[in-house]
Amino acid sequence: MASDSAPILAWAESEAERRAAAQFFARVVRADPAYISHGEIQWALSPDGVHWAPDLEARLEREFVGADAPALLIARLEGMIAGAASVSWIEDAPTPHGVLNDLAVAPEARRHGIARMLVAAVEQRAREREIGWMFLESGLGNEGAHRFF
Repeated sequence: MASDSAPILAWAESEAERRAAAQFFARVVRADPAYISHGEIQWALSPDGVHWAPDLEARLEREFVGADAPALLIARLEGMIAGAASVSWIEDAPTPHGVLNDLAVAPEARRHGIARMLVAAVEQRAREREIGWMFLESGLGNEGAHRFF
């Protein structure tokens, strides 16, 4: 997937894009149990905080296509998904905020600034929505994410 072209970022609008994002997330995060955080346990993506649910892709599809589905930002390189971010906007809270639920970049596309571009685009969308606070979560052992954020 290495490419000299810049990634194209777009917010998912169709069910097909959301299903593709679920497949992407499942493929990328399944390879790294350190990615598991409290959100994955709360949403039954991990039964024990150590292992992924065997039907992870199906669970993500239900989450991403459901009535309360998060916003999904997808980065594509040469038509293939290279990275994605899942964001929840909580605008009816006493303090409106956003939650960066998940961020993943395909291993073969890392070190090209895709994660930085995704975060910048999420921050821009937050400003457009007049969201003053963004929160994120990370697995306790996800040292790569800790360094990045």
